[in-house]
Amino acid sequence: MDQLNVFGEVLPIYCEEPMTGFTRSGSCETMDQDRGMHTVCAPRRVEAYEANCAPKIYLTKIHEKTLELVPLKILREYALDIN
Repeated sequence: MDQLNVFGEVLPIYCEEPMTGFTRSGSCETMDQDRGMHTVCAPRRVEAYEANCAPKIYLTKIHEKTLELVPLKILREYALDIN
């Protein structure tokens, strides 16, 4: 089953050389035991946001589980790949 990004679209591969990601699939897919926390290190992103120093991201490549901890409105502020 395909895993989805924050827009409900299939997660794209973002890096193949070297193959990265938690499952080494090249995307931010997750497994049941990982709870999606690695996808953007969501709790640290909240801390960085609160300190006014959150980094830019490619929002279309962020796993939907991130939305359980970080609102889409906040993520959109730092997106490099959407208008």
